[in-house]
Amino acid sequence: LALTCHAPVGRIRRAPCPLTALDVFRPVRRHPLRHQEVGADRVPTARCRLGHALREGRHGGDDDGRMRLLKGLRHDALPDLEPGAYPLNISLTGPESPEFWPISLDNDFKRLDRIQVGYVVVGRDIDLDAVQIREALYADQAKLLGFTASDFQPGEAFELTLFWQATDPLEGDYVVFTHILDSNGQLVANHDSVPENGRYPTPSWLPGMTIPDSQLIQLPAELPSGDYKVRAVMYVPETGERLAVVTADGSIPLDNAVLLTQFSIP
Repeated sequence: LALTCHAPVGRIRRAPCPLTALDVFRPVRRHPLRHQEVGADRVPTARCRLGHALREGRHGGDDDGRMRLLKGLRHDALPDLEPGAYPLNISLTGPESPEFWPISLDNDFKRLDRIQVGYVVVGRDIDLDAVQIREALYADQAKLLGFTASDFQPGEAFELTLFWQATDPLEGDYVVFTHILDSNGQLVANHDSVPENGRYPTPSWLPGMTIPDSQLIQLPAELPSGDYKVRAVMYVPETGERLAVVTADGSIPLDNAVLLTQFSIP
């Protein structure tokens, strides 16, 4: 269990707040998994520390316009969690009313009842002995370690699992595009998703943690004889721009797509 924090700086639109409410949400579904109220001056003993203190401004009681809301979150305050990255949100309430106080992020006047400040990340034990090593570095931040793959059979689902590791915290929320090309370079099948089908978004990745990323690619029932390539891309979903990638031998793959493996159909 670990915490990541990208800590957006928010502005409180009302008087100083005596309470801070923490909500941990399930990946993908976004309904509250845990709610905990923490007094701003009564921070719980930190057993699992954030990368840096969260900041909220402007707080009228502080000379520098900032206050520390949270130093840590007790991991025993959470129930047993399945592997994944759980969004961690902060909201502000008064001592006598459950009503949320409006918050807005810097340079944005939209009022929110909560802001996401990071993730509670639950990893899992991974045995890399069975992984086919195929190292590549995307945007100098996301390292592909290797993959495992099922048999390649027309009409069947091709099971592919990539294994990632962050070298530095990733600020971008990237999508992984795995795809299969025929011998003419034509797209045969593909799969696009946030890593592990949304369970491990890239902003939640902790440097050094191994992230599994399962991909299920449905193959057409009829595939002509020939060679087929399986490749992996990471891209920015808003623009479609592919992240620059360099393989272990220092080469730059065509189209910024790493060749994972090849199959032949007789």
